[in-house]
Order: sequence, then C-alpha cells, then structure tokens
Amino acid sequence: MSIFDIVATLVLAVVLVAFAVQGTGELAQMQTATDDYIQCETLARQLQSGSDYLIEQVRMYTATGQREYMDNYFEELNTTRRRENALEYFAEHYGDTDAFTLLKSAMTTSQNLSYTDRANPGESIFKDADEALYRVKQNGKHGCGFY
Repeated sequence: MSIFDIVATLVLAVVLVAFAVQGTGELAQMQTATDDYIQCETLARQLQSGSDYLIEQVRMYTATGQREYMDNYFEELNTTRRRENALEYFAEHYGDTDAFTLLKSAMTTSQNLSYTDRANPGESIFKDADEALYRVKQNGKHGCGFY
C-alpha cells in the first residue's frame, strides 16, 4: 500500500464524515419542520372543530329551543375554548404573518357576533336566531329568509 492510497483513503473518509454530519443536520431540520406541520394541522382541525361545534349548538338551539344547546355553546365559548387555544399557539409561532392577521380578524368578528347584546352578553345571538326563525315560519313551514 502506497502513501497515495493512504492519503486518498483518508480524504474519502473525511468527505464521507462531512456528508454524514451535513445529512444529520438536514434530517433534524426536516424532522422539526414535519413536527411543526403536524402541530399546525392538529390545531387547524381543533379550530375548525370548535367553530363547527359552536355553529351546531346555535342551530340546535334555534331548531329546538332547548336551553342545553345554549349552555353547550357558552361552555365552548368561555371554558373549553378550542378555537382560542389554537389561535394562541398560532400567535406565538406565526403572529407576524398575513395569514395569522386574517385568522385573528375572523376570530375577532366571530367573538363580537357572540356578544352583540352588552346588557345580556351572549343571549342576543339566540334571541336573534329565534326572531329570524319566527319571521320565516310566519310565511310558511318550509321558508327561508334574511334577518
């Protein structure tokens, strides 16, 4: 074995080690990006689920008049807070993006709609829904309208 063979082997070993170190770093970055993506996806589903649940409870209360649906609505809005919890994470990690600004604006509008009656917070949305349903039913059983 010549000195040239030994030097060539050492150079190849150093190059392979450098590639391995670089690959390990890139793998770690990819894992972090994947974890962030999964977290965002989970929170997006949580935000959507919370919104869907609130809508469902308003619809059920409007259709049945049962107080339990209104109670469920306010439990989600004030205690469980799935939407707000997801938004807090997004604010922490993506608060400086246009997408977050739009999401925050939509959430603020949604929250304002749920508290339109300042004297009796939260009741107004249900009163308005009842009034709208009553007006539509005055014109027939299967009607629709705008309130």
